[in-house]
Amino acid sequence: MIKLSNGLSFNVIYNSGSLGFVGKGWFYQKPFIWLNVLPIKNIPKITKTITLNKRKEKPYVRIYKDHIVNRIGLTNKGFDHWLNKQYYKIKKGDLVIVCIAEKDIDSICYMVESLNSCTRIWGVEVNISCPSFEYEKNIEDIILELENTETKHPIFLKIGNRNNFDRLVKNLKQSSKIEVVNINSYAVYDFKTKKWYGYSGSLVQKPLWNIARGVAIKTGKQVIIPSVWTFEDVLRVKSYFSYCNFAYGLASIVLKNIFAVKGLIRFINSLYNNLNQKELCHV
Repeated sequence: MIKLSNGLSFNVIYNSGSLGFVGKGWFYQKPFIWLNVLPIKNIPKITKTITLNKRKEKPYVRIYKDHIVNRIGLTNKGFDHWLNKQYYKIKKGDLVIVCIAEKDIDSICYMVESLNSCTRIWGVEVNISCPSFEYEKNIEDIILELENTETKHPIFLKIGNRNNFDRLVKNLKQSSKIEVVNINSYAVYDFKTKKWYGYSGSLVQKPLWNIARGVAIKTGKQVIIPSVWTFEDVLRVKSYFSYCNFAYGLASIVLKNIFAVKGLIRFINSLYNNLNQKELCHV
């Protein structure tokens, strides 16, 4: 179970924007949420990534039996729009963590400080690993810069296989503000299209889980485990990460069942039925 400094504890989380920009669900999910078939109450949600300026990208998603390939990108209407037009929709009980990203460290720090006024959120995630986004060199140094940035919220860091792992570990060891590390999809470069794509699912569980394991062992940070697709995966993760605080990330299973919500509902119900319901989240 992940335990934040503000008192929120959780075993599962809707990460990577799987429930939209305010944690209320995408339009196709809302009927299931309204009917209370898709449970979101008392489960934390990380928003889709918000950038300082408006961005528009053409999403690409392909779902296969054992993996997903995506280039969803960072389409959003910008940070100011989110603050002025979307934040008001969030209630404290929604358990929302806001995800932000930018190419440069100064812009990220500006957004982190600006979110101090948002008292109804439970944390801020800094995404330095989107496969379709080009960051400035040594973006991993944002970890050290955040030590000198005023923040009233727990900080999550979203990393991936394109990051400099040694630099990440070195900086995370010195960080008192990064409380949770989230693992992004596995980035693969396509020489035909000359673009980066994110892979998730059973096919890439081993390298993704190894990144999470390496971070947990070498830094002692709490980690969100990606690409958990079956309840058998839940049991494997529970054994594999028994030495550290962790939570199950639901983003990949949500995307896998984007047009088959019943599969997602069955998976989440298995968590409720096979884990102690009190373990899922505590405020």
